[in-house]
Amino acid sequence: MAKIIWLASYPKAGNTWMRALLTNFLRNSDTPADINMLDGKPIASARLWFDEWAGIEASALEDCVIERLPLEVYRCMAREFLETFYMKVHDAWALTDRNEPMFPPDVTAGVVYILRNRLDMAMSCAHHWGVTMEKAVENMCDPEHAIARSFGGLSDQLRQRLRSWSGHAQS
Repeated sequence: MAKIIWLASYPKAGNTWMRALLTNFLRNSDTPADINMLDGKPIASARLWFDEWAGIEASALEDCVIERLPLEVYRCMAREFLETFYMKVHDAWALTDRNEPMFPPDVTAGVVYILRNRLDMAMSCAHHWGVTMEKAVENMCDPEHAIARSFGGLSDQLRQRLRSWSGHAQS
């Protein structure tokens, strides 16, 4: 059974940069990796992967159920893959409503937490979220802040509970 190395960060903290660095290091190629074809699995909140591995579309489920199922999805992935892999995640660490860690220890090999100064991140977050700088800072200070990326219609990512920037880092 494989294990997961979590690449955890608040959005815009450098997670994609870290994945590019790892991909280039692990491939040891003369050609740089394409940013759209990095190694590792997709972001942990990817709806497509959740729907496939859970065997049911997330849109048919209540939020509390959606927050419980990824633990089993991660375990299924670990059983399916042959080697330890890394996975990008933006959720702050928390317990589910059943008092289980949202990242199961039995399939976790480790965590790399990527931390970037929040003052440097504010402009990137504003641009990425399509909001004003003031709203981005407000979100980064909100202990209940959550995101789900959508390009119109159903979001392509499950809800990600971020918390505030400092709450995320402390988690």
